[in-house]
Amino acid sequence: MAKNDIYFVLGSTSPTRLTMLQQIGFNPNEILSTNINETILKEERPKQMSYRLAQEKNFAANEAIKLNTSHWDRELFFKCIVVTCDTVVGKGARMIDKAITDQDVADSMATLSGGQHQVHSTICASIINQDGTIEKTVTKISTTKIKFKKLSALDIQHAVESKNGLNKAGGYSIVGMASAFIFHTTGCTSTVMGFNAHHMRNILLSFGLTPSFNI
Repeated sequence: MAKNDIYFVLGSTSPTRLTMLQQIGFNPNEILSTNINETILKEERPKQMSYRLAQEKNFAANEAIKLNTSHWDRELFFKCIVVTCDTVVGKGARMIDKAITDQDVADSMATLSGGQHQVHSTICASIINQDGTIEKTVTKISTTKIKFKKLSALDIQHAVESKNGLNKAGGYSIVGMASAFIFHTTGCTSTVMGFNAHHMRNILLSFGLTPSFNI
């Protein structure tokens, strides 16, 4: 396949995920928002939720493309690759929700204080043919374990004031204020940021995308 034969869609509006893709040489042709119901299912565990939501987001993006709401020009690009991701933070079976307010950040920090939690990030990637059929779908999940120090009231106050945790799974960013709270990690750091970069690169290369660093 020639370099321009594949149209690349990122089904995520996360600026962090876009930057991470660009850093490993992949620049999407289009970004699609995938608005799905992210309500946890009964007895669903955090890892299962991450896997399911990444797949549901991919399905939603594929359906949008089939309905021609995408800018994919099928005369220029004979295949379309769609990538979606989902990150869920859990402490055992307990879900740590995305922080929307300052109070959410404070509550998350109090819950994660002094213990180990898990960050589950899933990549779901599919290839769509010109006729709308799905040629291939790959789903890959990665888990990183993180141990926080025992947080003081001042630590939690600083986490809230930094605003780093707003709209983040688990109420924190690993490259923000919370990085000063981490004792150790087991697993891939990029998993915590948005997706496992090793897995993402391997999937996109196997799908025929060619990296470019002239962004």
